[in-house]
Amino acid sequence: MEPIRAVRSGDVLELVLDTPGSSVNVFGPPAAAQLDAVLRSLPQGVEMLVLRSGKRGSFVNGAGLLYANAMRTAEDAIATSAPVRAVYERLAACPVRTVAVIEGNAFGCGLELAAACDVRLARDLPETQLRMTELTDYRFVPLFGGTWRLPRLVGAEAAAALLLDGERWSAREALTRGLVDAVIEGEEVGAAARAARRRPRAEASGPPRSRIVPPSRAALWAEVAELLARGTVEPVETCRAREVEAFARTVTSPAAKRAMGFFFVRYAARAASLGSADRTAPPVEMDVHPGVDVLHPLGEEARLCEISAAPGDRDAARAVASALAWQGFEVVVSLGSGAHVAAELVRTTRAFLRESGLDETSELRSLEAAFWELGAADPLRVLGGARRDDDRTTTRADGTARMRVRALASAWQTTIDRAVERGVLRHVSQGDVLVHALFDMPVELGGFSRWLADERGRST
Repeated sequence: MEPIRAVRSGDVLELVLDTPGSSVNVFGPPAAAQLDAVLRSLPQGVEMLVLRSGKRGSFVNGAGLLYANAMRTAEDAIATSAPVRAVYERLAACPVRTVAVIEGNAFGCGLELAAACDVRLARDLPETQLRMTELTDYRFVPLFGGTWRLPRLVGAEAAAALLLDGERWSAREALTRGLVDAVIEGEEVGAAARAARRRPRAEASGPPRSRIVPPSRAALWAEVAELLARGTVEPVETCRAREVEAFARTVTSPAAKRAMGFFFVRYAARAASLGSADRTAPPVEMDVHPGVDVLHPLGEEARLCEISAAPGDRDAARAVASALAWQGFEVVVSLGSGAHVAAELVRTTRAFLRESGLDETSELRSLEAAFWELGAADPLRVLGGARRDDDRTTTRADGTARMRVRALASAWQTTIDRAVERGVLRHVSQGDVLVHALFDMPVELGGFSRWLADERGRST
């Protein structure tokens, strides 16, 4: 079975993305090769090319982490990605009108694929989420026009919100921001595709505002901000060459390799929580079972959710978790009525700070500075309040603070291990996901448990 089905209707050629054997669409080399063949020999009489998904809930979720993770040197990254990059450019130069119909997740290279089309339509569904994942999730620069096509569509600051801040936009927000040209609600897209008009290119507005981020990623964030600023004013060829060089250098970095490793930790956690890493089609409505307890420890805007249920209500909990996962929530299912591991981790943190004699003092700020050095921007946000930027950039960590970070991390690990032993969590990876989300632990650690094990090994 091929990853793209071509359906001709009059002067419209519809390309239906449907990655075989996957619950989401992946735009890797096989799909790129098939699209390339279509673009090289468009049938006579075709006046409009429509890209849409054959999978509910997924337009394109990415290019496949195994594909990126296999790139070991910059030269290898450039050579390996060249055929796929060429397809994006051929799509952008297609002589007929090209339309992307976004129904479901459009992440990373999927959003870049839509950006290469003349017109973007988005269906107003909860699972229609537009997001750039490369920097915030994997610590490498996008490859298929994210640093120059996006700022030309929405401006450098809005593009920075996607790339540097990790914002995810609904169909309506994407319309407001200028990323999509129309929002569709009915079944028929043909009329909307013909009527939609490409928006004018965003005006050059200078560089995006500076972001204060931990030192482990400050250079990468500054580089991408510069790429976004130049992306609105410099020639396409220059922007493309600079982006490719930056991608090849960053995708092969140790930070990116560890961050991609954390993806597989999250994959294991999803399988433990949902019963399978493959996602089924999202339900039309989410029916919360009375035996299922839903906790948002950081508030719903943070998109972390722990769902607790008695073992007999496990299937109901998984149904709720699956629905929330399609809407972009990081979901962990714990078994045991009211047994929220996130709440236990917060209690563990409060007890540690109390027993260590830490309060709103320079010692607490030093502890946060030690986390900042590690790459955690706001590790104690779950306790309420937020650190000021001047505290983050001026306070220095001492040796005692660094030892306390390891001690607190060990207390978190003990809480996770006990939850696994009691059967509340099915796998330690679920605890990893909770710790990373609750305490802002950086993805470039490769996973909390792995990092702590390495730290313990170095200290012995």
